[in-house]
Formats: sequence, C-alpha cells, structure tokens
Amino acid sequence: MLIIGCKVVTGEQLVTLGQQVAGGSNGLFAITWSPDGKHVVAGGIDVQVWNVAKKTIAFTYTVHSGSISAVRWSPDGKYVASGGSDRTVQVWQGSNGSHILGIQIQ
Repeated sequence: MLIIGCKVVTGEQLVTLGQQVAGGSNGLFAITWSPDGKHVVAGGIDVQVWNVAKKTIAFTYTVHSGSISAVRWSPDGKYVASGGSDRTVQVWQGSNGSHILGIQIQ
C-alpha cells in the first residue's frame, strides 16, 4: 500500500493508492504529484500515472527496459518525463499516455 503525503504536525494520512503501484515488491524509486494535485506519477519497474481522486491507474508506460529512477511533470502538467537504468529519458503526454520522445543518454 502506498501512502502519499501526510500532515507533518499530526501525521494524518492524505492519500492511499492501493497495492498495484509501480514496482510492486521490487520497489518504488520515484514519485511526484502533478502540478494541479490531481495525479501522481510513480516509477519502479514501469511508470504509472494515478488519478488520486478515483484511486485508479490512469496510464501505465512500459517503454523503459530497466527500472525507473526519476519521474517529473512539466510545470504546466501537460507532459511526464521519466529516466531509468536503461539510460534513456522518455517523454509522455500527461493527458492520454501517448509516447512523445525517447532520448538515449551516452
């Protein structure tokens, strides 16, 4: 189970997303909120975008051939970027999951 955020003073749990979070028993290596606070992107063995209100997976990205070590939203929330042990950076459309760009890091 993944708990996203808590109030520092009280420790009150803010969001629980469930069992099917990226990485499963292999670990979750990166996570971040969307700029509008409506989605969370999590990276482990794949990249998942979660709809926080519905507590469901909106999209799963599986282009990486290794574990994901970094995930970020663009400041406007339109794009998600992920980087992994496969030495690539992938860019995704945040609204529909379309793959936009892949860059190999030398």
